[in-house]
Amino acid sequence: MDAERVPKIFRPFLIGRRTFREILQEALEWIKLLATPRGVLVALPVLVGVGVVCVAQLKGVETKYWKGPNEVAAIYIMSAATAVFLLRSILFRQRFDVLLLALAAAFLCREIHFAGTSKGVYVAVAIIGLWGWAWRDSIIDAMEGRRTMKTVLVGMVWSYFVSLVVQRRLGKHLPFGEDFHNFEHSVHVALEEVTENISHTIFLLAGLAGFLPPEKKDP
Repeated sequence: MDAERVPKIFRPFLIGRRTFREILQEALEWIKLLATPRGVLVALPVLVGVGVVCVAQLKGVETKYWKGPNEVAAIYIMSAATAVFLLRSILFRQRFDVLLLALAAAFLCREIHFAGTSKGVYVAVAIIGLWGWAWRDSIIDAMEGRRTMKTVLVGMVWSYFVSLVVQRRLGKHLPFGEDFHNFEHSVHVALEEVTENISHTIFLLAGLAGFLPPEKKDP
């Protein structure tokens, strides 16, 4: 694409050193990290959380009462994650830290329940995604060799995906009969809160993993 024909404001989004194919390959390499021992350790907690809630409900525990304590815990966890990425942004001045700081702050505002943040968080995520795309080359360069942080970040995305599936209650659309649907109705509140807090915790761990020195260069 001829750079001179693209307005300056759009150039970061349309033009970069890497081709789309190269970026797709980079994304696939990140996803493959979930199949490593560290990746499994990061991906499992959210599934364990689902299992714990379901077993507790089957044993007669009223898991719907877990909502309040988990909502309070979420504020503390996301406050810590925001503080970590703020510190990293000040110390290291890396663009990926700035993006994750913005994302952590958006999630924190949602957990505090500021007006409009329930829907607004999705707008914030979209804007941060476009922002990240514009910075894609420098972010990929800065993440070179940081396999541990990449693994935790991919595990974080996976965990939030599971949490989103629970939040959207996709389980109630499965053809498993009335008993299953009644059970899903009884546990979805606790499932949403627990899986979300596990995801928030992995978000915090991603910030802490960033303080580790880079490992050997990626192939």
